[in-house]
Amino acid sequence: MDPEICSTAYQGDTAKIIEILDKSPEKINSVDEDSRSPLICACSGNHKSTVELLLKRGANLDSEDEWYYSLFLIYISSGYLDIITVLLEKKPNVNAQNTSGQTCLHYAASKNHPEICQILLEHGADPLLTNFIGQTALHRAAARGANGVIQVLLNSNKIKPSSLINRKDSVGNTPLHLACEENLADTCTLLIELGSDIHTTNKEQLTPFDLCTDPKVKAHLSKHLD
Repeated sequence: MDPEICSTAYQGDTAKIIEILDKSPEKINSVDEDSRSPLICACSGNHKSTVELLLKRGANLDSEDEWYYSLFLIYISSGYLDIITVLLEKKPNVNAQNTSGQTCLHYAASKNHPEICQILLEHGADPLLTNFIGQTALHRAAARGANGVIQVLLNSNKIKPSSLINRKDSVGNTPLHLACEENLADTCTLLIELGSDIHTTNKEQLTPFDLCTDPKVKAHLSKHLD
């Protein structure tokens, strides 16, 4: 364990990192008290030059912290864009999952990052992967009203849109169920236009329309019931 090099990486002090590694190269993959490596800390701090240095010195790209967040999950959680190409050049496992089954695509979708979703798909991210409650990245995008992400996912040449848009999670909810539950009128309309079935039911025999509680949104969506 070496908290010093990890905190230094988070701060982006490249000169000090070089000094530490020149004296003790074995510290390249050491961890702090939260089991986070220097590379994870540098990614979290959005320090591209530090990330490049650590990778050049042999940092383990697939290291995980104690919560099983891969580097990409940490990075996507931070919402930064300028390091992702550096990481992708090293061919990491973009389909790594954490303890709840979330992939980096789930995180990018949840945080409404269509550009990152597109890049991940181009580098092998699987839009059909589900988390431990059976939700795809499209479910997460629908629940957050991430319309740009929805379009990216359904326009992917990796899949047929029909294989994703009406996919049900562990309780039978489709992405449209989740958008309706959050009363996201624009997202609901987009999903319906792209092929979502407003009549399909979940395990409680409820349709997406049944989950909508906002009278204005219900009125807006009622025209799709026929």
